[in-house]
Parts: sequence; structure tokens; C-alpha cells
Amino acid sequence: MSYERSELQPFIVAMENKLRKHDADKGDSWKDKNWSLKEIRMRIHDEFIEYYDSRNPDELIDVANFVFFLWYHHVMLGQKELWEDEL
Repeated sequence: MSYERSELQPFIVAMENKLRKHDADKGDSWKDKNWSLKEIRMRIHDEFIEYYDSRNPDELIDVANFVFFLWYHHVMLGQKELWEDEL
């Protein structure tokens, strides 16, 4: 697949590769998980701290994947009502 912005390609591939790395043990469990906003916010925060402490750019892929999970549940599954109490 090609993208208009070629800069996105390696980032998207890295996100997919990271998700595939965990497929054997976690599969698509992120799709079925009922994330609370607090829980996913803390996961994003923790992953960012891991990046900050290590300066390992691979940790930014973890951040991006958790942001993707949030986007998927909010936009694709329409679960925004689950989080309205927590905002």
C-alpha cells in the first residue's frame, strides 16, 4: 500500500510489526477489551515515560499503538459514551 506522505510508511509498518509481534500471545484482544479512558491514558503515559527514560524510538511505536486503540474504540466502535464520565 502506498501513502501520499511517504514519511508515514515506515511508521505504519513499525506499528503493524509491533502488533504482529504480540499476536501469538495477545492476538486481537485489544479490539475486545473494554478500555476505560483512565486505563488507556495511564498506558499511554507509561509508554511515553519508557521512551523518555530510554530515548528508544521503538517505545514511541508503543505510544502510537495505544493511541490507535483509543481511536479504534472511539471512532470505529463508537464507544465514546464509555468515557464521558471520566473526562
